[in-house]
Amino acid sequence: MSSEEKLLWSDNPFWLNYFIHVLILIIIDICGLVAGFFLGQYNQLLGFSLILTFSIVLLVLGIWLIIQLFKWKSVTYFIYDDKIVISKGIINKDMINVMVDKIEFYKVKKSFIDRIWGTGDIQIYTGEEVGNEAEAVLRDISNIEKVEDILKTVLSG
Repeated sequence: MSSEEKLLWSDNPFWLNYFIHVLILIIIDICGLVAGFFLGQYNQLLGFSLILTFSIVLLVLGIWLIIQLFKWKSVTYFIYDDKIVISKGIINKDMINVMVDKIEFYKVKKSFIDRIWGTGDIQIYTGEEVGNEAEAVLRDISNIEKVEDILKTVLSG
């Protein structure tokens, strides 16, 4: 970053979109562990089998949760006064830089769930796209209205 660039906003994608499916499965798995414990009072073999199975599944889900944490932290978005940067990766970094003066227009997309959580996607178009795909996409942005206001300010300035 040069001394002329001013960072206006930086964030990771909305965390719940990365973790909701793992958290739901962990809750279901814990219910299975509790059921195995209670069934073990009536049939020890069945209870032990359920507890062992759900414990292994819980271990796998814990590893999956850690992987999702790394995926979530590996994506960062930056809006500077002259460019938008999407940084992906932990060991190898892939960076997409879109200069503000090249942006022709952008689209804000919000699904029903996005509107509930106050999140959304911003698709950035520069005119250099192949087909209908955006040049860059800021996915699962928290507080999408604030980010859109920052983007409007940058594009008008």
